[in-house]
Amino acid sequence: MRSRAQAITPADAPQGPAPAGRVAYPFAFGHWSVREDTLVCRLPRKTLTVTAPGALLGEVLDLCDGRRRWEQVMARLGQHWASHSVRQFLSGLSAQGAIVEAGEALARWSEIGQVPSVYPQAATARELPRLAGRARGRLLPGAGGETATTPAASRLGDLLRARESHRTFADAPLAASALRALAWAAHGVTRPAAEAAVGWHRTVASGGNLHSARWFAYLLRELPGEAGTQATPAGVYEARFHVEGGAALEPVHAAWQDAWRILLDPRVLRFASALLLPVYDIGVPARKYGNRATVFAHVEAGQSLQNAQLMAAALGAAAIVRGDTATGAALASLAGTLRAAPGAGAAPPWLVMPSLVVGARPGEAEVAAQKRDLLFEVSPAPAFPAPAPPGRQAGFAFLATGSVADSPVLGAGRSSDPKLALRKAEAEAWERLGWATPGPCVSGRQADLDGALDPRAFVAYSQRQHARPAFPLAPFSNRRSYLWRAGTEAASGRTVHLPAECLHRLQSLPVAARRHAVTNSSTSGVAAWTDADGALCRATLELVERDAYLRAWLAGTSAPLLAEGSLPSGARLRVASLRAAGYRVALARVGGDWVPVISVFVQRDEPAFTAITAAADFDPKAALHKALDEAEGRVAQACAVPAAPIASAREVQSIDAQCRFWQTPRFFRRADFYAAGPATLSFGAAAKGCCPDWAALQSRLHAEGRSLLAFELTPPGAALDQGRTPLRVVRAFVAGLIPIWFQHGLQPAGLAAFRAAVPRLGRRSDSSFVHPFT
Repeated sequence: MRSRAQAITPADAPQGPAPAGRVAYPFAFGHWSVREDTLVCRLPRKTLTVTAPGALLGEVLDLCDGRRRWEQVMARLGQHWASHSVRQFLSGLSAQGAIVEAGEALARWSEIGQVPSVYPQAATARELPRLAGRARGRLLPGAGGETATTPAASRLGDLLRARESHRTFADAPLAASALRALAWAAHGVTRPAAEAAVGWHRTVASGGNLHSARWFAYLLRELPGEAGTQATPAGVYEARFHVEGGAALEPVHAAWQDAWRILLDPRVLRFASALLLPVYDIGVPARKYGNRATVFAHVEAGQSLQNAQLMAAALGAAAIVRGDTATGAALASLAGTLRAAPGAGAAPPWLVMPSLVVGARPGEAEVAAQKRDLLFEVSPAPAFPAPAPPGRQAGFAFLATGSVADSPVLGAGRSSDPKLALRKAEAEAWERLGWATPGPCVSGRQADLDGALDPRAFVAYSQRQHARPAFPLAPFSNRRSYLWRAGTEAASGRTVHLPAECLHRLQSLPVAARRHAVTNSSTSGVAAWTDADGALCRATLELVERDAYLRAWLAGTSAPLLAEGSLPSGARLRVASLRAAGYRVALARVGGDWVPVISVFVQRDEPAFTAITAAADFDPKAALHKALDEAEGRVAQACAVPAAPIASAREVQSIDAQCRFWQTPRFFRRADFYAAGPATLSFGAAAKGCCPDWAALQSRLHAEGRSLLAFELTPPGAALDQGRTPLRVVRAFVAGLIPIWFQHGLQPAGLAAFRAAVPRLGRRSDSSFVHPFT
């Protein structure tokens, strides 16, 4: 065992933020298996592997039994281990879900369908659709129409035949009275009971007649009233059940946007009216039934949800039960509302059940669009660890994942608006799919095609680079045959061609085309929008943004920093939140006078981390907040997925490796020069002399002789909003801009713009061009 003065090294710990006051009584959650200096912890949705001293892991497992307070555990561990390192280590385990609040342990173990078990998901993606056929195969042929023998049974039969799960909804609100009717059907009072000890009958049975469920409604839009009654605004409400029957909705202190955190795949909420969430206090029934109380709660919730679905069918509404309810997110959202029942103890084990999403019944076209929108899966992305500043909703982050030719396709989106964050994630995934899916190409030499352009006008490497034996790219030759893609020159409309590797992922091209590839493109300059011109605009802004950042980085001196006091108040709060989480932050205005480009430098000493982000927009405030979105995203990703140190810059051959480089103690301070100057520039001057709109930017580019090219990359089926909003994906090229790179040694050193941006180019090694922008 180490001495108290000896610290745990950063590689030992899964790094993460401190547990924000929620873990008062730490409990080692999951299936812990400690062998020598390795912990393998099976959690509901992942398996966590941690390398740390075995003695430490054993002590943590013994001490985190839910009976000791956090401070007591810290004090005991601090007798043998450095206190700062212990706190960091436990906070990291808490952030990963391997240590939880003892009062939430039962709820976490009981997440529907997510409890670790001996039944792995063995079916492949191709096999899964066929599993339902087993159930259909057990159905027998025979005569129908014999189930309803009385008028009452016939009415119930009609409801059962109408009940179905709706995965999309019409873009219209339910009436507030309909939502109250659904709540009553789930758990309301039907009549007084004959026995005084029972009191009242409910719409569902409950073990011991204890009815420990509380029903919460997350209203995602305003619900209109009826017959002159007031509308019910969006918000979070608790259903209150009357002894005479019926239900009322009482506002509670929570954010309705949290519904987008509660479902692991929130796309179904896009047009829904409400999310109904039952939460059970197991503390009271457990005093009568012990562990069986959990089983009874699930039975009761199943009855309630079925009742609500039948009521939805009776009202002509739509509903679906969702089992992907995230316990942690639900409890965090309702933390200010949930209280222990009398006699249940100070920390009741709240059990979060499957939820019900309800809305207006969709039309046939809306259902058909949703059924086609199955290419990507959506899940929560790592969240910014610091609490949101007062008056500001914490941001939302989603990942859209899919694959093409067995290669992953990933899109990420962040915003304070959950719908916008979701749209960004899906749009970026479509962008990357278009990049990874080559369209129609023609083969030939440059002289064989009209409008075939020399790619060295847009990306070029030096003779020194090409002379290296390991350099992966070949010099362009007008005598060699290439695959070409057709595009359009924006100003003239004439057809142009560029080699396919300038537009698409190199690995997606035929082997013959890769053998003499002139570049290895990224998705920089690819954008999606609802029309081609909007997509071209955003693709061009991205090129301008990255050119501006690169020129500031390559200069090797401090970027022009913005005075924090001149920032809009919302941005100042976000910067303060980053600083409160332990990060150094600096903001800069980079680039020329085309459009405002704002850059954010963010850095932390322990664990080592540096990132620089940038964003361009015609509105400087929009650019500022987009750059902060990216910075918060990089922080969140680094906290959620700690990076192993990298040995040398030569290992940087991917974006992941580049992130590791800037999370390595040996390297992460190499970017300090970028934010070393005085912060004297006023934010109010950020848009001075800039183009006010897209038309002005196009005119400016044309006047300066910078050719703007557009290439259509839209993949089949590209759409947002559950398939209802078609997308266009466009790639832009602008002559004279410096393209970004993400691999060691692949800086475009053959471009005149690159050479002009780098002072003393001959003295700089390739390692100095590993930049912290991702």
